[in-house]
Amino acid sequence: MNLLVVGSSISAIDCCGIKDAEGKVWHSLIPNTNVTNLSSGGQSNTKIFNKTTIEVIKNPKKYDLIAVQWTSLIRLSMNRGQTIYDNQVDFTLGSRNKDFKRFQKIWENNFCHPRIELLEWLAQITALTAFLSAQGQKFIFITTYDNFLPNLIHSDWHDCDKEFLDIVLNLPAMIDEEITPYYRELYTCYQSMVRISESNWLNLYTPPWLESAVDRAEDNEHPGVDSHKLYAEDFIKKIELIF
Repeated sequence: MNLLVVGSSISAIDCCGIKDAEGKVWHSLIPNTNVTNLSSGGQSNTKIFNKTTIEVIKNPKKYDLIAVQWTSLIRLSMNRGQTIYDNQVDFTLGSRNKDFKRFQKIWENNFCHPRIELLEWLAQITALTAFLSAQGQKFIFITTYDNFLPNLIHSDWHDCDKEFLDIVLNLPAMIDEEITPYYRELYTCYQSMVRISESNWLNLYTPPWLESAVDRAEDNEHPGVDSHKLYAEDFIKKIELIF
């Protein structure tokens, strides 16, 4: 089987946090598989979306299966493929910490707030589903971070958890008259996304990979070797349902 993998550091051999990672990362544990891996550390969902789309356009009949490992919402693709993202502690450009506190505040409030990124991500999922389906391409979507999807099963934003209310809906800065129509848009997009892509998700209704990790890599941030073995087992079970 020819497998295309596009994701962030969890799927990237060179920066997954595991020493001598070759043969230990989840996609390298899939038997009888030739893997093309376009993952890299810090990639945004926009970059993952673009890379997947362009690769399929360039090689429309090459892959038997595509695995799209979606990543954190708060990542913004920059020039030359670098990614800016905020981990709530450091503001990072590539791998170098920068003291961009003022820019961080402007960026979060105006350009890359979670509520903006969540809506964009739902649109990307819908668009990629339609594109890959039109190509007759088999694919699997994987969640790595929570990305607040469980909250969107509720038609009323009052049922969402506090983290979603504080971070995504940004309650201190928005009044009910603004929140209700915005949440309705999110909810509608989510329902549409689920209808067309539900069967293609590995873990839409189960914990994302970071939350389901059973051990840590040497960097104490990424999932460890045992976690990747479990990811591979789940992926193989999903493959059996698809083929």
